[in-house]
Amino acid sequence: MVSIQCAAAMATRGQERTGVSSRSQSGVYERTPTAYKICDHITECILYFSIVFAPWAFGTTKAPEIWILDAAGYLLGALLVTKWILRWRLGYAPARWLDPHPGTHAAAAQKATWLLAFLTVVILLYCVLGALNARALVDSSTGRFVYNPHTILWLPHSYDYPATWQYAAHYLAFACTFWAVRDWLLGRTSRERRFVLTDPAGAVSQSVRESIKASSEGSSRVPGELPDRLRRLLWVICINSSLLALESILQRLSGTGKLLWLLEPIWNKTEESQFGPYAYRSNAAQYLNLAWPLCLGFWSMLLRENRLRVGLRSRVGGSAHVILLPCAVLLMAAPMISTSRGGALIAVAGILTAVGILLAANLRSSRWVRIGIMVWFLAVIGLVGFLGWERLQKRLYQMFEDDSMSGRTEIYENSRRILADHQVFGVGPGAFAAVYKFYRKPGQTWEAWVHDDWLEFAITFGFVGFSFLVLVVLLIASRWFGSDGIHVPWEFMALCYVSLAGCLLHAKFDFPFQVHSIVHLFAVTSVIVFCIRRQGAP
Repeated sequence: MVSIQCAAAMATRGQERTGVSSRSQSGVYERTPTAYKICDHITECILYFSIVFAPWAFGTTKAPEIWILDAAGYLLGALLVTKWILRWRLGYAPARWLDPHPGTHAAAAQKATWLLAFLTVVILLYCVLGALNARALVDSSTGRFVYNPHTILWLPHSYDYPATWQYAAHYLAFACTFWAVRDWLLGRTSRERRFVLTDPAGAVSQSVRESIKASSEGSSRVPGELPDRLRRLLWVICINSSLLALESILQRLSGTGKLLWLLEPIWNKTEESQFGPYAYRSNAAQYLNLAWPLCLGFWSMLLRENRLRVGLRSRVGGSAHVILLPCAVLLMAAPMISTSRGGALIAVAGILTAVGILLAANLRSSRWVRIGIMVWFLAVIGLVGFLGWERLQKRLYQMFEDDSMSGRTEIYENSRRILADHQVFGVGPGAFAAVYKFYRKPGQTWEAWVHDDWLEFAITFGFVGFSFLVLVVLLIASRWFGSDGIHVPWEFMALCYVSLAGCLLHAKFDFPFQVHSIVHLFAVTSVIVFCIRRQGAP
């Protein structure tokens, strides 16, 4: 048996040196080409940079920061195309967290992926066509529209084609980010490729394969363990967002009116209207409400791994997951401490849902685990009560006394009239601000956003383009029923849905999808959802 094991190991090492593009007979993939490995490493670095940069660059709301984030997306897209070329030229088939022999359910998941890619191209072409087929442009000297007589009205068109070009460029960057991160996230690392030991021909016995597994690096791997890349990505998101929450709370307590103690914004100069690097406290709450369910789900998965890992003594501090629980408490309390009414209400709804999910997932665990979950919930309430309840209480009372919803009622009325006049193709992505000034009543202020992203997308894309966006959301959400991808416990997938659903709900009453740092984290979370599947799914 020892000689068979040595022969199998030597054959594996020999085929890795040859660079053959097919699998070895033991099922182990060949060594990754150096150029491909460099592309993967650069992709990972750019991804981490963009995750850290986006919120700390004052929310990425100004043109220089926006274009830096876009440039990162373009670089990710260029690296993805380079990897595709390398696969084609070298005949290289990377080891991936996908079923190499898909059945009926996995084939349906692949069709959903192709459909999502097709919709991505369609939405980008929709924006480009609207910019090329301009309907009108505001004359800066007269303040009136100058119409284009050559516009084809039965095609998408824009009333502000420079803004539509900009939005097309932004959406292209996010599309590049989505597909590049998906390709990177589904790839197996060199450590993980040692566990890809499928052998339909039966050339090496199961006992030999198990022996090779045990002798390879990372032999402490347990069933259902998180892939290395997903694990590192979640660590970056959780630590970065936790530091953001901590800084935001300390900045609020200090009473300063400067973002990050450095910059006084043009709007919202009071410390109560700001939160951390965001000049608008609601945007900060939206970002943090996206992050904390990921942190909580990551903690739950690491806790599960800690229980299953063989030979690891169960003790306090025995695993890195203990770091994530205080991070989750900080992240969940921060949206309510920000005094954003919408952020606080969505945080409360999400927290109650998360508690139910964790209790359901731990029904068979010891009562101390369930007690710990409730203690964690009480810790969040206590932190909010100590640091921010007095201010939040006043703002919640104002919400019920203010019939105009802080001026949103008149914006909604005017915006619905715009939608009634431009139902089919809309006014063009990014053209809302140019059109709104012609629909406001005398004495009303000019607004750049609807404060209802669902309504704004319907106005700018029309029902045709808006239907494409809805299909994208539904396709991503359909991964709950998928059967191909990275296996994760059902509670992690459910908490990812809590993250995305909270942002989509907040978009009904505000503008999170007009802030690039929020859209970026939403896109990364969507990638994670689209790459995972529930354990036990058919």
